[in-house]
Amino acid sequence: MTCFRTSLELYHQVSDPWGEAILHNNMGALMEDQGDFPAAQAYYQTFFTLAEQVQDPFLVTLAYLNLGALNRRRVDLPASQRYYEKALERATEMNHIFLLIGAYHDSALLARQQGDLQRAISLHWSGLYLAQKYGDRATQIEGLDALAVIATQLNQDELAARLLGTVERVRQGTNLPRQEAVERLYQECQQTLQNRLGLGAYASHRLEGRSQEIEEALNQALTHLTTVIQPNAPEVPREGLTRRELEIAALVAQGKSNEEIALELVVVVKTVEKHISSILRKLGFRSQAEIAVWEVKRGQR
Repeated sequence: MTCFRTSLELYHQVSDPWGEAILHNNMGALMEDQGDFPAAQAYYQTFFTLAEQVQDPFLVTLAYLNLGALNRRRVDLPASQRYYEKALERATEMNHIFLLIGAYHDSALLARQQGDLQRAISLHWSGLYLAQKYGDRATQIEGLDALAVIATQLNQDELAARLLGTVERVRQGTNLPRQEAVERLYQECQQTLQNRLGLGAYASHRLEGRSQEIEEALNQALTHLTTVIQPNAPEVPREGLTRRELEIAALVAQGKSNEEIALELVVVVKTVEKHISSILRKLGFRSQAEIAVWEVKRGQR
């Protein structure tokens, strides 16, 4: 604490509110790791206030994410949801890919904790699509853990065992420890699957999962779990989008930027943006990542 106060004084002396903000964020993380949640809440709240004062949208969004995660750990789920919704809204406005990945992933974990598995799977679709596209390996690995838990809850035991096998292999050699709560869930899933499948069958499916690449395991799991949780879900009708909108949705799913789409279709960027706004409105989405996920899922039907 002495070091914190000394650093805070220095930031005051040089009039560096950004430094003060980051310092409070780091102290919040330290208090959270030590289990002092009230102190962590106070530090994160000050971090948020300072971030707003300096009008830094990245820091404001990061503060929302940290407050959402802290309140999820405190099991104040309504507060956590409010913070995550704000984080997702801000990240979407900024089109900041890695903040979007974090917001989707954390919101999915919250939805599972709330028992809304359908929403959890949908949010994982969006976050993991971006994580794969932009090479966020850590989120992909954490996504495997999360989907294994969901598969176990939905009694998709063979899939869950394969996912545990895949995550066991890909975690080897990485410096990515599980949080204590996640480790408990992992152990509970493992025990549940061994009891339901039997030790021999569990070991066989787990071994099969170890041979899968992470991208293959994630895509198979998301497709399968979506079918299980929503077997008769109506597809958004193709007629709801114009031919040009369907064409643009396909290009978005290929990972093309608005500028690249405009070049390919020989139109101006504003025209592409207009079509994308129309697609978002018709499908009830908030980001191009959701358009991409919808297009991928539509193509798999």
